[in-house]
Amino acid sequence: MKDTELDYTGVFQKIIKDIENHPYLELDFHQVNQGISAKYLTKIKEKLFQDLPYFESIDMKSIFQFYSEMNGLTLSWKISSDLDDKTYNSLKEKITDLTFPEDRNEILGKINILPFEEVFLCDHDFFKISSSGDHFTEFDDFVYEGNSFGEILFLFDVFSDTECMSFVADNDDGHKVILLQEDYKLWNHSKVSYFHSYMKFLAATRGLIESRIKTFSEYRGDKTEDILWAKIPYGTTIEPDLFKIPDIISSSL
Repeated sequence: MKDTELDYTGVFQKIIKDIENHPYLELDFHQVNQGISAKYLTKIKEKLFQDLPYFESIDMKSIFQFYSEMNGLTLSWKISSDLDDKTYNSLKEKITDLTFPEDRNEILGKINILPFEEVFLCDHDFFKISSSGDHFTEFDDFVYEGNSFGEILFLFDVFSDTECMSFVADNDDGHKVILLQEDYKLWNHSKVSYFHSYMKFLAATRGLIESRIKTFSEYRGDKTEDILWAKIPYGTTIEPDLFKIPDIISSSL
């Protein structure tokens, strides 16, 4: 699936600045890894195609572009520790599309995109829950017996201990993206997007964990229309109210 170019570095720099400048949020941690050099990218492509030959027929242009800009990144954010009780309670009343935690130190937003090697060049024993034909997974009108579906899943945005986003390398649209839940083993409760669109989603939501669940979680979502955005969905229902004109929200508290 083809899409327009996206400045990945600019996207994540903006997310970091949006959190740092937000009156009610606090950046907990962030680290952006240096991008992969052209020479090393060629080397790891060769290894990938040698280990998993079917990747040669998969369009991974946008993925390679991302990793050339940054070889993974981590950022997390939460409610500001400087917020007084009155402001916090007022914020809870004004922001109705967010479940506020009892513990203000709880992480609300997280992005944890793993380095290329950890996504594509590692062993996937984690998914080997059954080797018999008694276990199967249905995805996109195809039945995968035994562990065969798990073998084409590649976790890349591991934003919690129980949920993450994964690539599905099932055909030439191999940068399909789905949500995995219940310790990453619930595979058939997700709508389908694509890497480039998912990056736009992260830009608009700033990695809010709850947004991923609301947007992607649906039983047999693979049978519904793919989630695609032509541009970053700022100002839509995808963007949390927490990020819609914070100065206006501030004046109403």
